[in-house]
Amino acid sequence: MVLLCLRHFVVDTGAPIAHDRDDANPTGLVKVKLDPRNVFRTIAFAEAVSWACLLIAMYIKYGPADNPTGVKIFGMIHGILFLSYLATVLFVRDRFRWSAKTLVLAALSAIPPFCTAVFEVLADRRGLLTESPTPSPEYASVDR
Repeated sequence: MVLLCLRHFVVDTGAPIAHDRDDANPTGLVKVKLDPRNVFRTIAFAEAVSWACLLIAMYIKYGPADNPTGVKIFGMIHGILFLSYLATVLFVRDRFRWSAKTLVLAALSAIPPFCTAVFEVLADRRGLLTESPTPSPEYASVDR
């Protein structure tokens, strides 16, 4: 749900909030504004942590314990976070005005272990995780 709604994330509070009980919002749901930078950084870090968990589970599976349960659990978690990271990369590229090269590097960083965290740190240091203001139509150029 977070990936599909980067601008507004709807949280069900369980009960209508007093100031939300009006005709404009009869469901009592609260809209929370999410920062695309924080969403990207969180998912990139979670994907890197899931890599670590999967590698530990693989060691346990093929090591002395010979127990495949961890790989089943952490494999699915890592797969979900891997796809979530790729979807997040696609969603934030326009907000951050990434070039095609940056987009490809961000996507490829999900393949080697821990590289999403490395990419996130380097991109943040280089200012690639800041939203660029959208140019007004009179300054927009087709010749870019």
